[in-house]
Amino acid sequence: MNAKKWLKIVFVIPIVLTGLSLLLLIQTFNLPLRFSNSISYDVKLNFIKNNQLMRDSNTIVVGSSMALNNVNGVKLEDSSKKIEKVANLSSWGLQVSEVLQLIKLIKLDNINFIIYSTQYGDFSRDVLKNIDENEVKKYLNSQFTIYPYKVTIRGLMENLLNNIRYKETYLNPNKYSYLNYDRTGGVNFLFGSKYIDKIRWQGDYQKKYNLSKKSFEDLIELSRMSEAHNIKLIVITTPMRESILYGNTDLLDIFNEYTNELKSLSMKHNFMYLNTHKTLKLSDEYFVDKTHLNKSGATLVSKEIIKLIK
Repeated sequence: MNAKKWLKIVFVIPIVLTGLSLLLLIQTFNLPLRFSNSISYDVKLNFIKNNQLMRDSNTIVVGSSMALNNVNGVKLEDSSKKIEKVANLSSWGLQVSEVLQLIKLIKLDNINFIIYSTQYGDFSRDVLKNIDENEVKKYLNSQFTIYPYKVTIRGLMENLLNNIRYKETYLNPNKYSYLNYDRTGGVNFLFGSKYIDKIRWQGDYQKKYNLSKKSFEDLIELSRMSEAHNIKLIVITTPMRESILYGNTDLLDIFNEYTNELKSLSMKHNFMYLNTHKTLKLSDEYFVDKTHLNKSGATLVSKEIIKLIK
């Protein structure tokens, strides 16, 4: 064997051993495989695959944390005759464009309902997750792919702090970052008032939102896709703390523009629209911050959904 081949072996072996060591570390500490720069999105993809979440599901709950935290999927399953099994595909911060991107990666053959739970902030940007969509689809369909392992290893140092603090940060039920899902893939908050963040509770009065026209166009595409698969699309506005909403004229204007547009589009494009902020008028006892509900609030939202589809 010549010197050049020996050099290749000497160079490659440490890389292979390092890769194998890192994969062993991931498995040992049950860390999620990575696909994107969003830990919440990636943990959900892992959960969908590892728990066969889509098997036998006839109802999808999707959206940002407005769907992840503000809908009680277990209540939907247990209380509706039409809902057999719920698959909550939601993760933090998903914009309409990202919801549409994700739905296109999922098999929809057995789905009867898509429940898209939203707030005005979900319609503010036009973005997509920076992922290899074909490889993610393979992963979700249990086809062989090394893609998530490559992404995980490549980003290990970048995500080192997340990995070291994973249990403390994402498996602590008293934190907003809690990602220990119930059987449907949802997270309903149970922590008491002493764990409520005062800044989040008050909201950011200075932050300005603009609604993206493309977001509503993406919603129309989602509606058409649903109709093509004979799926009933239900779009929801979840409650906000009334003192925050009605104490800020700019925010109220954006909120009204967003809800009016959803109501109008629902009539033009044949999807259901439910404004639970308007129907429930929830008091502060049901919130953990400006827009996120506790489990009791999420249960009330779910009861409204059940009324709509029974």
